[in-house]
Amino acid sequence: MNAGITIIIMIAIGAAIGGVTNSLAIRMLFRPYKPVYIGSVRVPFTPGLIPKRRNELAGQLGRVVTDHLLTPEGLQTKIRSDMFSRQLNDWVTLEMKEYLYSEKSLSDYVEKWTGLRDVRGFLRETLRETLDIKWEEAKHRHADTPIKELLPPGAVRQSEMMTKELTQLIMVKAGDYFRSSAGKQQLALLLERFLEGKGSMMNFFGTMIGNDRLVDRIQPEVLRFFEDPGTEKMITGLLQQERKALFEKPAATAFSYVDSRAAVDYIVETVDTHVPVMERLEQPLKDWAPAYETKMLEDWVPKAVKKGQDSIAKRLPNLFEQLHLHDVVKEQVDTFSTDRMEAMLLTISGREFKLITYLGALIGGFVGCIQGIVVLWIV
Repeated sequence: MNAGITIIIMIAIGAAIGGVTNSLAIRMLFRPYKPVYIGSVRVPFTPGLIPKRRNELAGQLGRVVTDHLLTPEGLQTKIRSDMFSRQLNDWVTLEMKEYLYSEKSLSDYVEKWTGLRDVRGFLRETLRETLDIKWEEAKHRHADTPIKELLPPGAVRQSEMMTKELTQLIMVKAGDYFRSSAGKQQLALLLERFLEGKGSMMNFFGTMIGNDRLVDRIQPEVLRFFEDPGTEKMITGLLQQERKALFEKPAATAFSYVDSRAAVDYIVETVDTHVPVMERLEQPLKDWAPAYETKMLEDWVPKAVKKGQDSIAKRLPNLFEQLHLHDVVKEQVDTFSTDRMEAMLLTISGREFKLITYLGALIGGFVGCIQGIVVLWIV
C-alpha cells in the first residue's frame, strides 16, 4: 500500500476517534438523564455527569450567584450611581406629572389603591378616635400632675402679667361704674339695705340726714378706694394667690370642667372646615396640584429619590439575608428538567462545544499521522 494513503487513513481514523470521543464526552455530560440498568447492575457513567451531580450543581450555582454575581455591595454601587439616580429621577418626574394634571382626585386614587370609598369621612372618624384616645390617656397620665406643669413654657409668667392687667382693668372699670348714675343708684340701694338691717335708730338717723346726702358723701370715698395704689396692690395680691392656688391643683380638677366630647367635635369640625387638604381630597388634582409642580419636581422629587436610594441601599444586606437568595437559586435550578438545562447550556455554549469536538478531531488526526509515520518507519 502507498505510504501516503496509509498516513491519510491513519489520520482519518485518528480524527474520527478524537472527534467522536469528544462529542461523546460532551453528550455524556447530560445523557442519559436517568440511570441505565442491565438486570440489577447499573451501567457505569449513567446517568450523565450533570444529572448525577444535579444537587451539587444547583448549590454551587447558588453560591456563585450570591457570592460573586448578585451581591449586596454590587447592587448598592449600582443603586447609588449617578446614572441610576438620573434614570430613577426622570421616571418619578414623568409619573408625578401624570398625577399632577389628572382628572381624578386624591380620594379616587386612595379608593383605587386601598378600596376606601369615603376618605374624608374616614379621616374625620380617625381624627375623632385619635383625639378621644389621647384625651383619655392624658386624663389618666396627668390626673395628679399640677396644672402649672402641663402649661406651655412661659404660660405661668404670662398669667402673672395678665393678673396685673386684670387688676388695673378692675380698678378702672369699678371707678367708672361708681361715677355713673347706675353706680350711684347701686350705692343708694346698698345703703338702704344696710340701714334696714341696723334697727330703728339707724333708720331714723338716715331719714334725718337723707339717703341722697349720705350717698353723695360715700361715693367720693368709694372712688378714692379704687384709685388708691394700696387697693390695687391688695387686689393684685388676692388674684395672685388665687392664681398660684389654681396652678398647684391637680390636672384632674381642670379635666372635670372640660366637656371632652364637645371639644373633640369642635376640633374635628374645625379641621374639616378650615384645613385645605380636607377640601382638596375630592377636587380633581389638575385644579390645584399644578401650583406645586415646580416645588415638587425640583425639590421634593430629587430629595425623595435620594432618600429612597439611600434607604434601599442601606437595607440591602439585611434584605439579602432575609430572602436567602442562595436557596432561591438552588430551588430554581432544581426545578429545571435535565433536557431544559441541556438546551440552555447548548444554546449558550454550543459553538464552544463544536470547537471542542473539532479540536478532538484535530488532535486525533495529528496522533494518527504520527502513528502512520511510526508504522511505516518500523515496517
